[in-house]
Amino acid sequence: MRTTSGSPPRPVRLAFLTAAGLLLAAALGFVTYSVLVGLGVTNPGPGLFASECLPAVRAVEPTRPSPVYNELHGLDVLSPTLAWAVGTYGEEDFALPLIERWDGERWGAVDAPSVPDFSNHLYAIAAISPEEAWAVGASHRGTDLWRTMALRWDGRVWSIVDTPTVGTVSSLNDVAGVATDDVWAVGETSTGRKGLGTSALAMHWDGAEWTLVDTGVRLTNASLNGVAAIASDDVWAVGAYSDASGTVNLPLAIHWDGERWRQVDVPGEGQLWAVSAASSREVWAVGNFGPQSLALGWYGESWARVPSPNPGRSSVFYAVSSSPGEAWAAGSHIADGREVPYIARWSGAEWREVATPQVGRISDTLWAIDIHGAEGWAAGSSIQDAQGNNAPVTLRIENPCGE
Repeated sequence: MRTTSGSPPRPVRLAFLTAAGLLLAAALGFVTYSVLVGLGVTNPGPGLFASECLPAVRAVEPTRPSPVYNELHGLDVLSPTLAWAVGTYGEEDFALPLIERWDGERWGAVDAPSVPDFSNHLYAIAAISPEEAWAVGASHRGTDLWRTMALRWDGRVWSIVDTPTVGTVSSLNDVAGVATDDVWAVGETSTGRKGLGTSALAMHWDGAEWTLVDTGVRLTNASLNGVAAIASDDVWAVGAYSDASGTVNLPLAIHWDGERWRQVDVPGEGQLWAVSAASSREVWAVGNFGPQSLALGWYGESWARVPSPNPGRSSVFYAVSSSPGEAWAAGSHIADGREVPYIARWSGAEWREVATPQVGRISDTLWAIDIHGAEGWAAGSSIQDAQGNNAPVTLRIENPCGE
């Protein structure tokens, strides 16, 4: 496990400190918040702790094009004045792509093309630059016909770009790129209904076209849910597959070395929903193991399971964003019978839950998160009423820890 670098803390003889002395020691950085609480100092006050920077999360209302059905599943932040969020809106049986852009002051919907006579869903976005971005997902007709879908931003408009036809039920779940001619999209494909008998799917954009690339995965019910591109010869994709009985989910991780995909062992059970890389030696993958959140760290040699908080029932991470020495994960958990948003931060030593506001009256789920330095965003959807009408959710994250 990697810890943050720096000089070791100076020793303090806690037994001889009064409460006032403890507070002074904390203010000087000698004692942590948890030590004070353990010694009985009540309400020590977060402002005293240089090492305990407290991120702030607040809701910012995005556009809501449909009164019934709105979801945001993907997010990418380029700068404080440019961020993208993608999803779907309309009705479940006939949905349209939803693309929103942050300009530094507000979210606004951007025109997006759709496949006629199909229901259109966007699950992820990768912005290479202000003039180049990709959004991926699927268009479907009923449950038996799903086609991969990719949209490209050229700095002016979004347009649909052809992707290879694979199976009768196929979806692209995530996208990542290192250059305008080096972009990866991953997902799943099958010959039956979505989610049944799936195989791992990977596609590559070379600047001219999308082509299928063999993942090398020959496992039961395999799917790829997340991808992170570090360099042209260093790409990770994660997901899940079933054991021989078809009843137990096992985490799946594959790595691209510039020539081929290779499966890499992952310990334990569970499923992975997302991956993010700060460098080739600092990669995070997150998901869930049954009703518990799951976090895995890669530091250049092997994947290791890292304890993560489980504040309620059915805790799950659906998204992760990382930078050197820091990572953020987002998802949901059950509290008092409601699904509530869940954000946690890795500071180099442990995962800690971050206080997150509830937006919907019934439930909130966060599907995406992206943090860069002192600020970032999380996105998802909320159920607003007993009829199941939902709205998109965007949460602004102010991160003094990253300043």
